[in-house]
Amino acid sequence: VGLKIINTLKNLVSKNPSQRYSPIHLILKQRVRQSAPIFSLFFVALFQVSEKRHLQKNQIDMAATEGLRHRRQHLHPSVPAASSNDDDDDEMLGRDGRQRAQSDSAARAGTGSGSDVSVLFRFVNQYVVRYCSRLRDAIRGLIGARRSEAEAHHVPPSSQTRAALEILDTIQKTPFNIEIDDHAAGLRELWALLGDGTPYEATGKQWGRIGFQGKDPATDFRGQGALGLRNMIHFARSHTEQATELVGSADGTLPYAIAVINIGAHLLQLLNAHAGRLGNALFEFTQSSSEALALFDELFSLVFVEFVAFHRQALTAYVRSGGIPALAVMQFNPIRMRFFETLAAQINDGSFLTTYVERVSSATGVADGPESIAPAPRQAAAGAGAGAG
Repeated sequence: VGLKIINTLKNLVSKNPSQRYSPIHLILKQRVRQSAPIFSLFFVALFQVSEKRHLQKNQIDMAATEGLRHRRQHLHPSVPAASSNDDDDDEMLGRDGRQRAQSDSAARAGTGSGSDVSVLFRFVNQYVVRYCSRLRDAIRGLIGARRSEAEAHHVPPSSQTRAALEILDTIQKTPFNIEIDDHAAGLRELWALLGDGTPYEATGKQWGRIGFQGKDPATDFRGQGALGLRNMIHFARSHTEQATELVGSADGTLPYAIAVINIGAHLLQLLNAHAGRLGNALFEFTQSSSEALALFDELFSLVFVEFVAFHRQALTAYVRSGGIPALAVMQFNPIRMRFFETLAAQINDGSFLTTYVERVSSATGVADGPESIAPAPRQAAAGAGAGAG
């Protein structure tokens, strides 16, 4: 059932990560979630039928064995009933007689061997085929309608937005390298802001305190490049108390470094998926590369604060609903997905602009006349990635 649905969706949904939080993708996920209870009913029914068959088989076996004991007692009255051995019973009954007894009992019960199970499987298979066919047609129609609607209301990204996203993309694709002075200085500053007071070392198990998975922080920066370090430093500067609280958390359900890297990467995906509406509103009045980076830094900080609160509420609900506290750290990815789906919905209804973009513009002071900004050269962007100035 799952493979058929997944293959249907794979053939229809773009694998481009920039479409992960697009309206069409969110609607498809909602449709699949709504259909999940339907299929769960089949599995419940199948389990009930299996239990029924298992119970009938046990009853047949008990009846056949008891009948054999009665016959033996009748033929050999001097042998106590308690002395009969189950192994001897099975051997004397024989395979043919045993199967004949089961078939007779099943016939008297009105059920053929496995007939109800096979009927259920055939029904499930036919239903799934019809469901996937209808799902495929519905999705195609939905995509066509949404595409026409999107084209009618399409807002192309402005030159400021395209340039800002190119800068961020360049920094993200710049690998963290301890040999680069700006990167080394940024890592040293991060330790000064969130370290435990011990002398700075570029590698070592002490980085686990800040939320890195290994002894070398460079291995965790791979997905987000120098942009991940920039986000960590900026948040630690602007929200020092909250960053320190996350680092010092005893439960370890939200490791600071890994959380920042993940949320930063998905925020950039969100920006690319909604470059016209969100990007234009955010970067409309930028006049330089530094202003564009400052806007993203502030947007990330506001979003990360909201995510921390969202994550705590979700974990509380998880534990109250019977979840195992020791496995709470495994809930990070599902919680992150729900959070960004919420943000994407807010972008579509316009509330995201007032909740975040206006606050970002007010905090950074970038609100004067727009001018085009030139993308930063790759070397310059590499240096800008480490510092969160």
